[in-house]
Amino acid sequence: MSHLSRFFGGSGGGGFFIEFVESGTFVVPADMVVDILVVGGGGSGAASVRRNSGGSVLYYASGGGGAAGSAIKLKLQLKAGDTVSIIIGAGGAGVSASQNSPLANGFDGGTTVINIAGFSMSATGGLKGEVSGRDGIGGLGGVGSGGDFNFTGGKGGDAYSQSSVTNANAAGGGGSVGLAGDGIAAANASDNSLSAGAPANMGPATAIGNSAQIFSGDRFLLNVGGIGGISEAFGGTSATRFSANAIAGAGSGGANNTDVSASSGNGGDGIVLFKVWG
Repeated sequence: MSHLSRFFGGSGGGGFFIEFVESGTFVVPADMVVDILVVGGGGSGAASVRRNSGGSVLYYASGGGGAAGSAIKLKLQLKAGDTVSIIIGAGGAGVSASQNSPLANGFDGGTTVINIAGFSMSATGGLKGEVSGRDGIGGLGGVGSGGDFNFTGGKGGDAYSQSSVTNANAAGGGGSVGLAGDGIAAANASDNSLSAGAPANMGPATAIGNSAQIFSGDRFLLNVGGIGGISEAFGGTSATRFSANAIAGAGSGGANNTDVSASSGNGGDGIVLFKVWG
């Protein structure tokens, strides 16, 4: 179990954080009170390239991946000897397109689940970005459940291509995870354009009650609330265009190119974050 050693130590009366990025099972060593954040895996964006067919040039667009759902449980009492089981949902794998295979849909993200002595909380993964006809369809966000606060991930950006427009390539960005409300959808993209990945919805600390500040002002926030993967589009004749890998449940952007190849990044893997109260 990643960072498990931090579960048995930590800093003074303010408590400490533990980040779980791998699936596993462990036994709680002592009575404690924890807050828990669960995030699923982000969907990956689609990839597409321009294709020459029968003397005509066909342009396509790629949708961005949706972000995972998230859920927060506050002040859960754990007892010594409780068994904690964590399954981390993987982000959807990035995909590639080329002249020989010009269209590639992304992959859905996986579900993250935590079970503790009869208590269960989960967050489903974001859905894949797709190419439908010539247009890109952004993946829907996943859904959190079982927490005191349950949020839906941001939708990946749609993208639209018109055959009447020169270099009518387009790619949508990836959706973002919500920490203090539903995740933010990436902007849509149209001919000869791309959209950036959406920023995380961190919101004010008061958005989810007095204890919400446990997930703000801490470095783990950067891991969990990352923006969606940035999309890329309309590269030069010898360029390979790709979208960045997303982090911690965010969706990766779609990828598109006028020639040669295009590759989307991976959706962000899921995560479980504990705040152990001192």
